[in-house]
Formats: sequence, structure tokens, C-alpha cells
Amino acid sequence: MFAEKTHHCHYDPMRCIRTRTHKYIFNFGQLRPIEIPSDVEMDTLASVPKLHRSRRPMAELHDLVNDPLERENLAGSPESAALEADLKARLHDFLKGTEDALLNGVLPIPKYLG
Repeated sequence: MFAEKTHHCHYDPMRCIRTRTHKYIFNFGQLRPIEIPSDVEMDTLASVPKLHRSRRPMAELHDLVNDPLERENLAGSPESAALEADLKARLHDFLKGTEDALLNGVLPIPKYLG
């Protein structure tokens, strides 16, 4: 399964491939680890200052069988290098095959059609 997010409260592009056992996420923008709605962002960051400084890693690899809550990021570990390379290549092939515009750079904010 493939998934994507580009905009929600902020421009926060990410793409994902999920198999029965693993999930690989590529974060094109390395924003905060959780998305905080703009209207409460400052209050939240003031109460949890660690969130203000932390950023998502570029790549995330999670073992959904042994770590279903996705607490440990296996991306970059020598033990997971082959699996990470395979999932990254499959995700990239999917993005190319679907002509994902994100491969060409930053996407504009969609215009309201109403």
C-alpha cells in the first residue's frame, strides 16, 4: 500500500510504502514529529519545548510486527539496510510511475475551487 500527504495544516510532504510487516516513510520536509494545528501551536510548543526543537528524520522504517506502535526507527541501521533500500526503491518507482509532482520540487498550495 502507498500513502501520501502534502498539505494539511502546513506544507508537510511525505510519501509512504507499507507492507504486511514494515512501513517506510520518506519525509520530504523535516518538520516537527507531530503536526500541531496553527491555532494551538504556540501554546503547545510552550508547554512541550522539546517539540519545538525536534524534527522528523528524513527516512523512517518501522517493523510493524515487533513494534506495532512504531517507537523505534530502524532507518539507517546496518541490520535494516537491505530492507530499507528495497522499500525506498519500490516507493521511488511508484512515485515515478504515477508522475508524482513532488519529484520535481516544492508543490504550490492548491487553489480553492469553490
